Amino acid sequence: MRLIDADALMKEAGKLWATMPDGEELSKELMKAINHAPTVAKDINVPGWISVKDRLPDGECIAYSTKWFEMIIGYIYKATASDTGYEAESENEVLRDVTHWMTLPEPPEEVSGNG
Repeated sequence: MRLIDADALMKEAGKLWATMPDGEELSKELMKAINHAPTVAKDINVPGWISVKDRLPDGECIAYSTKWFEMIIGYIYKATASDTGYEAESENEVLRDVTHWMTLPEPPEEVSGNG
């Protein structure tokens, strides 16, 4: 999947709509604009899994092991006994062979009532 810069694409689409009448030609030009839209970095403000081979998190995260099909919320660290070279630890558990991680989502906003 290629992550595109939606803001840049909307600017280009606005120019096309302003200069072209509707119809098949406009559709073709819009498809070209989509295909040539600039991409954004995978890990900048885009949620998703990041390989420990690419980089490590700065703090607590959701850690995942493709070997064990498990995840925990904790801190990733280097571990020579691990097949992947990384483990994650929370207060009461350890996940060995960590392969990927993702940032923690924002906590829910406090709502009034019991919800």
